[in-house]
Amino acid sequence: MKISLTNKKRRWLHISIKNNDYDRKLTILAVEPYNTESHKNFLEGLKKFSHHNIILWTSKAKQWKYSTCLSPFLFSDKVEDLPSHVDILFCSDYFDLSSFLGLYFKTFEASKKIIYFHENQLTLPMLSCDRRDFHFVMIHLKSILCADEIWFNSFWHQEDFISNLNRYITHFPSKRKYLKELINKKKKQVLYLGVDDSSLVKGLVIKKTTDLTIVWNHRWEYDKRPDLFYELLLSLKNKNHKFNLILCGQRSKRLNPYLEKIEYDFSNSIICSSWENSRIKYLEKLQLSDLLISTTEHEFFGLSTVEAIFCKCYPLLPDKLSYPEIIPDSLHKYHLYSCFDDLLERMLLFTKDPEKVRSYNIQLLQKYMERFSWKRQVELYDKSFLRATQKKNLSIL
Repeated sequence: MKISLTNKKRRWLHISIKNNDYDRKLTILAVEPYNTESHKNFLEGLKKFSHHNIILWTSKAKQWKYSTCLSPFLFSDKVEDLPSHVDILFCSDYFDLSSFLGLYFKTFEASKKIIYFHENQLTLPMLSCDRRDFHFVMIHLKSILCADEIWFNSFWHQEDFISNLNRYITHFPSKRKYLKELINKKKKQVLYLGVDDSSLVKGLVIKKTTDLTIVWNHRWEYDKRPDLFYELLLSLKNKNHKFNLILCGQRSKRLNPYLEKIEYDFSNSIICSSWENSRIKYLEKLQLSDLLISTTEHEFFGLSTVEAIFCKCYPLLPDKLSYPEIIPDSLHKYHLYSCFDDLLERMLLFTKDPEKVRSYNIQLLQKYMERFSWKRQVELYDKSFLRATQKKNLSIL
């Protein structure tokens, strides 16, 4: 399903706040039981740039099912240390909000509850050998019913999830209409992830090689389709097209088989292949690259893509998921491909003549990405937090 966004959705959200509330500093408890690298960067960026007082409760990203099921108990020892009043309880989709409130309802009775959906367990693609565990979908549903507001990281994510959740409820034995009405009445908002571009190395001397340098900075997981990436590289190699590779995507302890194949079959083309915990070194690798490729079948936002464009990488992305709202309409024809054959055709052209990529005016797209910088995004977050605490919901125009 491809989401078509209206101009009203595309433009910046104007959030109306009472004049005397602008300087009010809220106390916000942000809870993340499964603190992956991207979730960690999100919360640290929010805390760093926000006007409000952000208290972080986080737990390491180990075994997401365990983290979600035990999330109501993971932070029990911290409840007594909270300030006397918390304005907002801000949690991720991995947090079992309903069970947590069952334990600590009085503590958070006066707090507004907001869930931020980085991803969800209903529409995340599954391996053919796996079955979806709907227990975690029910945790989503119960948490939504307990929340005051639901926030998403893209319009694509919001519309895809809510439509599928309503479809899922259709199979319930009773209360179907009632539950759908409750969900549809919930305040929903899209707030993109912020990017901290302060670590971007200014004035880095870029030593471009003769051949095109392709970067893969996505997770090495099945849903990112590294098998298609491998197939693409193999097709280029079979046609004697030369290129360089920078492989800096996040890796799990169990090495992805297609990463192993790429490292073996294209060893002479690889400039570097490693996952950097240092953000500065990671951004340096992006700045050394010419072109970013995504072959994913799942993307709720596309943080790695935004980071690469910040570093002047020319992106080639599938024309689906959240990508059409990340890339401006006027540039879709340059950066969104329709199918694998379309991607291959473009890559044959670019690897044959890398200057077609290097001479492209990437500054226009890079300028557009500035709307995702924390310096711009934090104002929307801060205003949205303030609006959520007001007795009356003010309109978002």
